[in-house]
Amino acid sequence: MGASHQEGVAMQVMVVAAHPDDIERHCGGTVARWIRDGCSIVFVLCTSGNRGSDDPESTPEQLAALREAEQREAAALVGVTEVVFLRHEDGGLPFVMPQLREELVRLLRTYRPERLLTHAFLAGGSYLPYQLHPDHRAAGDVAVQAAYPCAGGPLFYPAQVAAGLTPHKVRELYLFMTDAPDTFVDVTDTFASKLQAVRAHRSQHSAALEPRLRERAEALGRAQGMRLAEGFKRVVLP
Repeated sequence: MGASHQEGVAMQVMVVAAHPDDIERHCGGTVARWIRDGCSIVFVLCTSGNRGSDDPESTPEQLAALREAEQREAAALVGVTEVVFLRHEDGGLPFVMPQLREELVRLLRTYRPERLLTHAFLAGGSYLPYQLHPDHRAAGDVAVQAAYPCAGGPLFYPAQVAAGLTPHKVRELYLFMTDAPDTFVDVTDTFASKLQAVRAHRSQHSAALEPRLRERAEALGRAQGMRLAEGFKRVVLP
């Protein structure tokens, strides 16, 4: 049976995701639960999803504005009031990884989270479609690099340190979108909030999505003695 390490622990948490709606789909119930438990949580979106549409009449600028508004609404529905948009190009994160890493180190040193949630970037035994998206892999890879070793090392980005952003060490990672979770969060009481937040992403929502999300949560929970769960790969950092 997998472990659960979040119970009753109030802490500073940062969630780094590639696109609006990634957080709500994959860890929205967990975020809502931790907010209820007293955590302070900030969302960081690496892109604004400005290419995530099949509508040829839409422009990237229009779509980015729409999806940012959807993300703010979704965040509020799970109790998160702080959302940071880095506004890199959708689909282009592999090409800006050095810049993105420096930006994320700056944010980690500013907000000083004890726990970081981000995309799992190393697939386990199989490749699920969303694991193939270059932004998901790049965002997770760079976020982990930023957390360890960069944010805690004074010789990484010394200009930040000179400006007053002292090094900060993240205690643990929770990686979502993994096919090999080892840590589970009971989201039975917050799953309804998760679905409300998912629905706020109206430009991306489909009727088929919610049953799939529930089936996944039921399957993860079943093996853990929970009704509904979200799963993560947890890494304790040195």
